[in-house]
Amino acid sequence: MVPNAEVVPPISFGDALRYGLKPGDTLLIVDGLFFQHPPVRHKELLTLIQDGVRVVGSSSMGALRAAELHPFGMEGYGWVFDNYRNGYLEADDEVAMVHGEPEDGYPVFVDALVNIRQTLARAVETGLLSAQLAADLVETAGRTPFTMRTWDRLLAALEVPERSCLAKQLTASRVDIKHADAVVALRNIVDGQDGVATRPGPPPTVWSVRWKQRWEPRCRSPSPPAPTPTRAPPSASATPTSYPC
Repeated sequence: MVPNAEVVPPISFGDALRYGLKPGDTLLIVDGLFFQHPPVRHKELLTLIQDGVRVVGSSSMGALRAAELHPFGMEGYGWVFDNYRNGYLEADDEVAMVHGEPEDGYPVFVDALVNIRQTLARAVETGLLSAQLAADLVETAGRTPFTMRTWDRLLAALEVPERSCLAKQLTASRVDIKHADAVVALRNIVDGQDGVATRPGPPPTVWSVRWKQRWEPRCRSPSPPAPTPTRAPPSASATPTSYPC
């Protein structure tokens, strides 16, 4: 879709300034790490915006940061961004997922609540579920830690009959709104369209200059070798090693 794009792993603190972006370049943030890793900071992105980089977000961590920073020059696209911006979505864990290591192909162990919402909405449209059961499942998922959001657990919590069969049907009809939002963002970048943002970003302030002087040299320097993580067995019940959103 974007032949000259460079694809990198989920972003975390310091990465945005390590990419070597120049004025006129575009950074699209989709996924990002947190929990076991410090997440990408707002000031990193504001620094890039002030330097003339187009910063765009969608889907997950990118949608979160874009909803927070769109008044300051960051663009956002997609359903997740729109609904964080308008307040329908509030909790960070709406987009939190658990998956395995990149060498395993990032296998997914649980799904994000935004995907669960969309999957249940489609299930109601197709007659697979009643609107009441779908609403109850959304509420149950919201109360369930994001590391445990599987259809089996959610259906079991409501004591839904024949839940094994229903879990398979919901898995087969899964809606990946995060992926769909990323496609929307990429298409708009290719078309040269601007998303929701106030551009250009704000002028430098005392705090932004001090932060840049302190952190930019550290972030732009090569990262030290990361410790080798304990890899999870390839099963849905495994203890994951990465918590991206």
